[in-house]
Amino acid sequence: MLVDPNPEQLDTMLYMVSVGLLKIEIQHIYSLLDAAQAHEQIESGHTRGKLLLDMKC
Repeated sequence: MLVDPNPEQLDTMLYMVSVGLLKIEIQHIYSLLDAAQAHEQIESGHTRGKLLLDMKC
């Protein structure tokens, strides 16, 4: 889903997530120290879902 960064569309997306209409698949959470590995995963072309970086080291 693509949206413009405006409050109305962001509120709609937040509502959709909160009621389960929009699901976000998180494939893996990497520590910030493993950011290079996360980047390699994205470049591999085999990423399904989102990769997150945990900023707490």
